[in-house]
Amino acid sequence: MPSIIDAIGEEFEAQEYTRIISLVPSITETLFAIGLENRIVGVTKWDVYPPHARNPPRIVIGGTKNPDLSLIKNLKPDLIIANKEETRKKTYAKLQDIAPVFVTYPRTIEHSIQMVETLIQLTQLSANSQAIKVLNSMKTTYEEHKKTIAPLFSHLGYTVFVPIWKDPWMTINHDTYINSMLSEFYLRNIFAETDIRYPMVDLSDIISAKPDLIILPDEPCPFSQKDKQFLMEKTGLETDRVILVEGSWLSWYGVRTEVGLKNLYISLKHLLKE
Repeated sequence: MPSIIDAIGEEFEAQEYTRIISLVPSITETLFAIGLENRIVGVTKWDVYPPHARNPPRIVIGGTKNPDLSLIKNLKPDLIIANKEETRKKTYAKLQDIAPVFVTYPRTIEHSIQMVETLIQLTQLSANSQAIKVLNSMKTTYEEHKKTIAPLFSHLGYTVFVPIWKDPWMTINHDTYINSMLSEFYLRNIFAETDIRYPMVDLSDIISAKPDLIILPDEPCPFSQKDKQFLMEKTGLETDRVILVEGSWLSWYGVRTEVGLKNLYISLKHLLKE
């Protein structure tokens, strides 16, 4: 069997890893979905899907950027799954001294689906009916979205602003998974061409760009109804043009890609009546 290459070019051999630590909440959810629940020994404090992800016997090993290395070492993992963006280089080097670290870095819907397929191959689940069912469902949902849902939005040509933080305001450029998700609904990110992946912007920049739509996720910054009202007042947008959504629909890859596509359609379909 050929080697499996991770997002930073490291080679891995597929095997039945039995003590896995996930440093990425969306990947934790994916590992559960494809049938690896009993092989996961450590998760982060941000793992909220599935609801029992942090229940014993799994151990919570801290945050995504600052995991407890001594606790991880004590768990004796045979595989650690990380993310190029979330895991600091210094932390990555220390993790490598403990166990092999498989690095992920999906930035598009296609990457997300491919990542799930790679994880299935890496953990020798290619003949597992549950894993294959999950993968095929993701592929089918995406194909159906491209064929039947996305075209409905193609004529709108709406521009959109999606903040990920405030004080200061921060947003996303084209080289992000969030931007890819927006593109699936033909929404044009007003800061897509910014050189920085997560640029800081002024309120005046937002106002002058005159977005047709603002989408407010509840993570990593918990935007609320108060933020919605503030931006409506500043931009002059109507209430149905400033939309509060669950952040995981926009930014969680893996199996949540399918959830995101379906729920964002529900949140945006009122635009089709205009």
